[in-house]
Amino acid sequence: MIMGSATVVLDVAPFRERLRRDAPEVLAEDYSKEEIAYCLAHRDGAPHLAVRHAARQALGRAMNVPADFKLLDQVEVIRAESGAPAFRFGEELGAKLAGRGIRRWHLSLSHTRELAVAMVILEGGFPGDEEDAG
Repeated sequence: MIMGSATVVLDVAPFRERLRRDAPEVLAEDYSKEEIAYCLAHRDGAPHLAVRHAARQALGRAMNVPADFKLLDQVEVIRAESGAPAFRFGEELGAKLAGRGIRRWHLSLSHTRELAVAMVILEGGFPGDEEDAG
């Protein structure tokens, strides 16, 4: 059963400016070391930063929480073994999702040089459904 869904589209330009302005240490306030390394390994890391920010925003909207919800700091956008985008949740946020009955999540990312889009779908299980989240 769908528990929440959201799509976020962002302009990449502010992220490009942030890359010009901020050192990687400043980026660490919003992104994990692995996310920063992945983004900076690309010639233009701005779309990669933007799409990760869009993913966090889409997750928050799908959860129906305020944009400044503190636990959104506990999410990292990673690549699954298959190469597909995925979330890695901190312990507290993972527990919050499980407490809401969310058992599976889906993340789709896309970007161009100008736009970044993320879509999140959260699924909940039926009572007694013991599927693994992911």
